[in-house]
Amino acid sequence: MITYFHEEMRGTVQHDGSSSDPFPIKSGVKQGCILVLTLFGILFSLLLRYAFSESKEGIYLHTRRDDSLFNLARLQAKTKVRKVLVREMLFADNVIITAHTEITLQELINCFAHACSQFGLTISIKKTNILGQDVSAAPSISIGDCILDVLQQQWPT
Repeated sequence: MITYFHEEMRGTVQHDGSSSDPFPIKSGVKQGCILVLTLFGILFSLLLRYAFSESKEGIYLHTRRDDSLFNLARLQAKTKVRKVLVREMLFADNVIITAHTEITLQELINCFAHACSQFGLTISIKKTNILGQDVSAAPSISIGDCILDVLQQQWPT
C-alpha cells in the first residue's frame, strides 16, 4: 500500500492484517500517474531496440511511397515501393513478435528474453503464447527450459 504524506511518497507493507511503519519511496511515480505510460513506452522501445539491434529478421512488407492507394495503375507499378520490417507490435504492456519461420521466431524470442534479463524484467511464461498461421504442425518455441503454450486456431465454419 502506498500512502502520500506532504507530497512525499511513503509506503507500508501489509501482511496478515498488520502494517509496517511507513517508509520513504525515493524512486518511481505515483500509481495512476499518466507519466507511467510514457516512461514504460520509452523503456520498452529501448529494450526492443537493444534486443533486435543485430537482427534483420521479421516480416517484410512492401509498401507504396506515395499516397495513391486507390489508383490501380500506380498500385501495380514496381516503382516507389519500399520494404518495411515488421518484427514487433506493442499493445499497452504487451508485445507481439512476428516471424515467417519457427527457427526465426525462436531466434527473436531468444534475443528478446536476453534483453529482458539485461533490463531486469521478467517475462510471464504463463501469459506468453505462440500462434502459428498456415503451418502443418504446431510450433515449439521456448524461453529457457520452458516450452511456450501454442494457441489453437479457431476458424468460423
